[in-house]
Amino acid sequence: MKKLILYILPGCLLLGLCSMEKHGETSMEPETEESKCFIEGLTRFTLYSEKGDEYNEGAVYHYDCGRKLDVLLFMNQNRMDARLVDENNRRTVLNLDFGNIGLDMSDPEIHLPYIDNEYVIGQYDFDGDKADELIIAVKSNDKADPMGGICLNIWRIDDMKQWILPASGILGEPSCELILNKVKIPRNLRGFYYEWTFQNGTFEDTGYY
Repeated sequence: MKKLILYILPGCLLLGLCSMEKHGETSMEPETEESKCFIEGLTRFTLYSEKGDEYNEGAVYHYDCGRKLDVLLFMNQNRMDARLVDENNRRTVLNLDFGNIGLDMSDPEIHLPYIDNEYVIGQYDFDGDKADELIIAVKSNDKADPMGGICLNIWRIDDMKQWILPASGILGEPSCELILNKVKIPRNLRGFYYEWTFQNGTFEDTGYY
C-alpha cells in the first residue's frame, strides 16, 4: 500500500549552508542533548507542547545553517500555525499540514488539536548538500485518537519545497528515526513500518506494510 506524499512550492527563496552544532532550544527553556525527542537523529531541535503553555507563548526555534532564521510555532485559534522569520524580519507563513493526525474529531464542526500532542521543530540534511532541511512534526498517542501517529512537514530551505509524510494508526508509543536519507516510523506490528527515502529529488515511499 503506497502512501500519498504531498508537496508545496511557496514563492520564496532562501539560501543556506550548514553548521553541525547539535543542541536544542525552546522559547521558554532550552532543551539539552538528553531531552527525549520522538524523532531520533535530528541535528538540532526544539520540543513544544500546548499542555502547560498557559499563556499560549508557543515555541521559537533558531534555525542555524549558514543563515540564521527563526521559526515560530503557536496555537492560532483552532489550529497550529508556523511562521519563518528571516534576518530582515520578513515573515513567511509556513503551510503547516498534519492532516487529521493529532486532531480531536469528536466534534463534527470544530476539530481542535489534542492538548497533549507533542511537537518538534528541528533540522536535518537528507540530501547531503550540507544545507539542512527544516522539519516541523507532531506526535499524537492520545487513546481517543484513532489517527494516533506522527506527521512530518519537511521544507527544503533553498526553494522552500515542502513534503508531508503522515504515519497514522501506530500501536503503542509512536517514534521516528532519521538514518542517512531515510525517515522510518515503526508501526509496532509484526515488523511493519512506514519509511520514505529521499532519492531522485523527492521522498519516495519505501515502507514495508
